[in-house]
Amino acid sequence: MKTLLNNQQKKLMNNNFNKKGISMVVLIITVVVMLILFALTVPGIVNVSDEAKAVKFLSNVSIVETKVLQQQINFDNEQDYILPGTLLTSATAVTIGLQTYPSETNTGNWYLLNAVDLTNIGIKDIEDTFIVNYITGKVVSQNGVKVNGVIYYTFEDVAEVIDFQM
Repeated sequence: MKTLLNNQQKKLMNNNFNKKGISMVVLIITVVVMLILFALTVPGIVNVSDEAKAVKFLSNVSIVETKVLQQQINFDNEQDYILPGTLLTSATAVTIGLQTYPSETNTGNWYLLNAVDLTNIGIKDIEDTFIVNYITGKVVSQNGVKVNGVIYYTFEDVAEVIDFQM
């Protein structure tokens, strides 16, 4: 009788051991699969976020470029018209990224447009400062946008990086 009980107890113990072992293996496999799925989706989410920021940046710079051209037309047509912003000189030059405005290689009619200047020309809800050239229409963002770990400051540079269709 004792051997029969011992055999039954051993079977119960083996069954309990197997159940615990299987559930632990299943748990480990589940965690590994979840980690693999997470690793595959995170880079995609980051790229979508970078691209969305880049598209918003392109939109903002386009708005500023349009307003800059309108200001230049107003300046050309009205004798007393004053261009908005602060005229940059060699004494008040601004460096953005690796480029200084104005500089020996980047001379011209460069102005700094801050939030107040943007509001005065009818641009709201853009939280950035821009360096603009009223003659060429060039607009450079002081903050820029980070795409793939690199900060870009102009429409052309960002559009090239994200393969923007104009």
